[in-house]
Amino acid sequence: QAMSGPIAALLEAGFKQSVRMVADQLGFRAEPRIRSTQEVAVAVSGTDELVVPMEAGTVAARRFRWQAIVDDEPVVTAAVNWLMCEVELDPPWTLGPDGERFEVEVTGDPDVSLTFKGLQPESVAEGLKRNPGVVATANHCVSAIPYVCEAGPGIKTYLDLPLIAGRAAPDLAG
Repeated sequence: QAMSGPIAALLEAGFKQSVRMVADQLGFRAEPRIRSTQEVAVAVSGTDELVVPMEAGTVAARRFRWQAIVDDEPVVTAAVNWLMCEVELDPPWTLGPDGERFEVEVTGDPDVSLTFKGLQPESVAEGLKRNPGVVATANHCVSAIPYVCEAGPGIKTYLDLPLIAGRAAPDLAG
């Protein structure tokens, strides 16, 4: 059920479009099909430490991967790993010693790896008050408004709009 539910379909649609857009912009002639894979891990024991209690046997983690393929090799990959909590999982996935984070890897010459931390709340209770990841997402959406309003009619992508970034509030910019 978790493999074909509404969240999987929503992510599938968005990430497939993004992977295709990046592959096209980089000049790859990728196959029309985007390869997608999904894995789940279940909680070995239950916990009440979440917003909603989790029972043993419930899906507690998911791994998604979408890849643009050229000559049977992935040229662009987007991956999402969701762990609802650090309970014992089967199979035994963890966030590792670096904890919650976002990672970007570019394989090329030179290879580049970036890690972003600080976008996750320290606890569930803190996340219910203020979630930095939600704030960052909202900031990006709000910052896009003037560019979207200035754009011509039709569907636009990141490639059609200027770089969307936060700006200093007018009274702070001087």
